[in-house]
Amino acid sequence: SCQSYILVIDALDECENDEDVRIILQLLAKVRSLTTVRLRVFLTSRPEITIRHGICAIPQAQHQDFILHNVPSTIVIHDISLFLQYKMGIIRQDCSLGADWPGEVVLRQLVLHACGLFIWAATACRFVHEGRRFARKRLDTILKGSSSAITAPEKHLNEIYLAVLQHSISLEFSDEEK
Repeated sequence: SCQSYILVIDALDECENDEDVRIILQLLAKVRSLTTVRLRVFLTSRPEITIRHGICAIPQAQHQDFILHNVPSTIVIHDISLFLQYKMGIIRQDCSLGADWPGEVVLRQLVLHACGLFIWAATACRFVHEGRRFARKRLDTILKGSSSAITAPEKHLNEIYLAVLQHSISLEFSDEEK
């Protein structure tokens, strides 16, 4: 029997050259003809025109579309909650924070502030983690800098990016962080 492999291509839309995207998609269309290996491909991308056309050229039997925006929000919120629990647990260990840090209430606040956006949750975790001994302070910065959860998700994204940028410029460091 053939060996099975999974090829993961993340963010195909980030390719700078449309011709490269076309070539990759043409090669993926030929995967089924492989006889020495069984290859499954997991591809993520925004639905750019070049990519949509390339995917449509692959016979339906060979691919399945999964549109993230069609996932029920309860599942997304649950997944973000699990992600934040896991990442904050790593931060708690790496930064030697108390066993109860950051706490259930704070985790729920972070989930609300994420507004269903994994990029917000990932950015928040990275910002807090990179603060090392200032992790607690950075988490407070995020929570204080975010407005109420009843705003557009993009506003929360802008707010966290602003907090990260303000703390990446040496003039903006607290006296302790300097």
